[in-house]
Amino acid sequence: MNPFQTQVGGGHYKKLDIQPWDVMRSWFGAEAFQAYLLMNALKYIARDKHNKGEDIAKAIHYLQAAGSGPYRDWE
Repeated sequence: MNPFQTQVGGGHYKKLDIQPWDVMRSWFGAEAFQAYLLMNALKYIARDKHNKGEDIAKAIHYLQAAGSGPYRDWE
C-alpha cells in the first residue's frame, strides 16, 4: 500500500486536484514535511477518544509516509 495514494478516514482529499501533502512538501521542503508527518503520527497515537482504531490506523499511515515514498529526499 502506497501511503501517498491512500487516505484513512474518508475520501475528502481524493477529490482535490492538488494534494495538500504535495503542497506542504513543495512550500516547506522535505525536512519540514518529514517533521510534519512524524508529529502527526504522534498526535494520533496520543489521542484519547473512543475511536482509537481509526487513530492508530492514521498514525500508521503517517509513519509509512515518513518512511517511504517520494518525500525521502531530505537525506
